[in-house]
Amino acid sequence: MTIKKRFLSLIFSIMLILTCLPLNALAADVSFEKAEAETASKAFSKAPVIKGCYNTSKGAEIRWKKVPGAAGYYIYRYRKADGGTKRVGKVTGENTLKFYDKQVKSSWGRAYIYSVKAFDASGALSKSSSKVTFIRLAPMKITSCSAASSSEIQLTWKCTASVNNASGYQIQYARTKADLKSGTGTFKKKVVSKKSTMKVVIKGLSANTRYYFRTRSYRNYTTTAGVKKQAWSQYSSIVSAKTAQKLTTTHYRALMVGNSLYPDPDDILDGPINDTATMAGILRNYGYTTTIRKNRSADQILSDISYAFADAEDSDVSLFYYSGHGATNSGSLVGIDYHLVSLEMLADSLKKIPGRVIIVLDSCGSGGGVAKSKAVFDADNFNQMVVNAFANADPGYTDPSADSDVPMVGYGEFLNSKFLVLTASAANEISKDIKLNGIWGGAMTRMFAAGAGCTYPGGVFGGYIPADSNGDLKLTLNEMYRYIAVSITNLSSQHVMCYPAGSSSVMMVKN
Repeated sequence: MTIKKRFLSLIFSIMLILTCLPLNALAADVSFEKAEAETASKAFSKAPVIKGCYNTSKGAEIRWKKVPGAAGYYIYRYRKADGGTKRVGKVTGENTLKFYDKQVKSSWGRAYIYSVKAFDASGALSKSSSKVTFIRLAPMKITSCSAASSSEIQLTWKCTASVNNASGYQIQYARTKADLKSGTGTFKKKVVSKKSTMKVVIKGLSANTRYYFRTRSYRNYTTTAGVKKQAWSQYSSIVSAKTAQKLTTTHYRALMVGNSLYPDPDDILDGPINDTATMAGILRNYGYTTTIRKNRSADQILSDISYAFADAEDSDVSLFYYSGHGATNSGSLVGIDYHLVSLEMLADSLKKIPGRVIIVLDSCGSGGGVAKSKAVFDADNFNQMVVNAFANADPGYTDPSADSDVPMVGYGEFLNSKFLVLTASAANEISKDIKLNGIWGGAMTRMFAAGAGCTYPGGVFGGYIPADSNGDLKLTLNEMYRYIAVSITNLSSQHVMCYPAGSSSVMMVKN
């Protein structure tokens, strides 16, 4: 063989050896992987299951479910730009089920894939868990949280890192920190789907109420299997703000019902028409919108109440006034059809009106009109029919006695009684119609006008309010009651009553 041929043969042999080396190494790797898989299938019945990968202040937190028989777990991280899959952690113990990968702490915006394997005491490995994508998202910081109105709070926030790869944000809020952290009770959330929007107004909140807030960002992504998912940042610190007091405008409405023309000529009354006109004039001086209804049946009276106060709101004051015949044995209002509106029926109808309700009754038993027979005042009864009717229908009233079915007079005031009631007479007592200067009118209504500083008839204001004992231009139920109770003795022997007793609640305000 020539030297040239020997040289070529030598070169060919060397190349053959070099070519075979990686093939042999690859074969060895395949054999190792096969052996590892066979060992895993015998050592463990199942692979770990990753519960999730979470953004935390320490970095990525990986959590998984326990594998029975495991002596510990290996944690692997994959990123192509980092050279592929690397084992980044090891924990020991079957029940150690989380790991913090602190190496990615500042890797904002990067995506990684994590997997976990269990190993037993001999070092045998389980099969790998399914791979879970993790995106390192920077936490947000709420920079402003303040009331925008009585029902709104505005929040602004910013990203705490130089890289913000969020797709959007989620704001969580609740009335207590416990509800916010547990996601129960008063907990609610709102999503902002634009990365550039870092300000939001939370609406529909209760007035004068403190709320607690936190936020986090999210990133939309699609897995290699085509499944759309979201990655979440850690939560911001919790902040709080209180909504503003609700600014409301109080509307004052009054309905005056005067019944004069009863079918029996002996029952016709001259006073109620003057009474209702005077009361309307008085109340207009004090800012009320007034409605007058004359000669109404029992059903019409109840319909009038529903119509006149249909627009009432929680901040409003509604006043119902009645002058006409009353049943002295029950306090019921007598319609011109001689059907009765019992005090219980009246209370049930009026309690449906939102806000404060004032009732002024100038009829026998509990208001105006003329009775044909003399009644005897029973001081022990103390207008108990009126108190029973309105206290029992009053959402602000609670009977303080557990063993008593009879409400205590005046107790409702301590619980913010819905009703203020002023009656011309006690139960079983006459309410007199008085003729002065040729004009008929209820004794109690005349004194009501005098206390409010207005004329009878007509209700023209004279510039001075006699019943205003403290001079604050506000007439409380107690001020009006005390003024009338003393003054009426000059005209009649009837006993004016009120519920709740001693109430400092305001009936009228003079602007």
